[in-house]
Amino acid sequence: MTDLAAILDNLDDIRVQTLLRLDSLNQDELDLVPSAGPGQSLEARWSLGEIFMHLALDEHYLREHIARPLLEGVQPPAGVSFLPPPPPYGTPKDVILFWFDRARTLTRRLVENLPANANLALKHSGGLKPMNGLEWLEAYGGHEELHHRQIDALVAQLVEPLRLVGSFKFGITGPPGVYSVLGSTNLTTWSAVGVATNPLGSVIFHDVSTNVSPQKFYRVLLQVPPANMVFVPPNTFTMGTPANEVNRQADEGPQTTVTISHGFWMGKYEVTQREYLAVTGSNPSGFPGDLNRPVESVSWLDATNYCAQLTQQELAAGCIPPGSHYRLPTEAEWECAARAGASTRFSYGDDPNFTGLTNHAWYWFNSGVGTHPVGQKLPNSWGLYDMEGNVLEWTLDWYGPYSGGSATDPQGPVSNPQGVKVIRGGAWDAGEADCRSGRRLTEGVHPFIHDYILGFRVVLVTELQ
Repeated sequence: MTDLAAILDNLDDIRVQTLLRLDSLNQDELDLVPSAGPGQSLEARWSLGEIFMHLALDEHYLREHIARPLLEGVQPPAGVSFLPPPPPYGTPKDVILFWFDRARTLTRRLVENLPANANLALKHSGGLKPMNGLEWLEAYGGHEELHHRQIDALVAQLVEPLRLVGSFKFGITGPPGVYSVLGSTNLTTWSAVGVATNPLGSVIFHDVSTNVSPQKFYRVLLQVPPANMVFVPPNTFTMGTPANEVNRQADEGPQTTVTISHGFWMGKYEVTQREYLAVTGSNPSGFPGDLNRPVESVSWLDATNYCAQLTQQELAAGCIPPGSHYRLPTEAEWECAARAGASTRFSYGDDPNFTGLTNHAWYWFNSGVGTHPVGQKLPNSWGLYDMEGNVLEWTLDWYGPYSGGSATDPQGPVSNPQGVKVIRGGAWDAGEADCRSGRRLTEGVHPFIHDYILGFRVVLVTELQ
């Protein structure tokens, strides 16, 4: 068992970091709220101030419902919840600082005398296993570290861009939806500035680019939802798998807190043979006969060329907004969409015996040695089909190790000495464990490298030009 003094020192180190971060933010910055859409957890919608206040309340609950009963040698009352109430909180900075300092001081004073009753196991509601006092403190330290990473990711996403010289913000009011934001210095030439997600009818947009021009004009266009695409909102998720995940591979860690700072549209289905034929005039698939099957036997170069041709055709036809283009998803975007807010082995749960996989994926057990028309299995909670099977999917990224810690919009290494890209998702010939959300595989980039199991899906983005 870990020593009490070491646990307390670790907690103090974490709290000092949190308080330093809190002190560096002003009230306007504490009130910033990340964009979040359907399927996002409540925590993904908390303002920075609410996260800090939640940590202060965590301290209160730690003291009153864990430390104090242990010191008194009694069990907490039956049915006591160890979780503080959720936001909304009042989050003035001076109030947060007061509660943080008060909770920190009183908690340490109580816990310093803990060893006499440290082995008292707590029985409580909520489905958590009973833990003794030291185990609770250690678990709480990990919980606070998680929130600290969440704070760092949100500061990088929401605060740091606003501190750039030349940043500008303005309001967008209109029907809920996704808006393309274009900018111009002369009202003649327009370029993409970004995308705004407006879930409630009014939103503040920040142009974080450095503007050296004395004036800038903006126009905002409501995007028409593209056919057969799903919008993935900006959000933060944990990429990679925990060390105790069954069937985990070494390259699935270290787990990294990833912030996707931009929203994007992702294909609801894998690109079909029909779609590929319509854009390129060819169908390389090894399983012809039903054009609603996913296209396969495509190289990474084939997939990226398809994206470029589709972009050119749809821009010319006015089907997508100026500044938008199709591309392959980054590995982080793919895993974020595949998990759909979940942290389990599959988007629908851990499924330790793989009893539910046949409802969600085509793989070796049920595929009949071949692909199947897209969309026949259950989608994940965000409405994306075949993320666990049918064909493996090319991503944009070169293969490389995860960074660990926190990262915003990671795109993998700049190259790979073996010349391999990341491919994701299961395939019709895959084993059950290879269909997990965190599973990583690779394939080389070469015009002649293609396989009956290799396909792709596209994302549509509006990015700076």
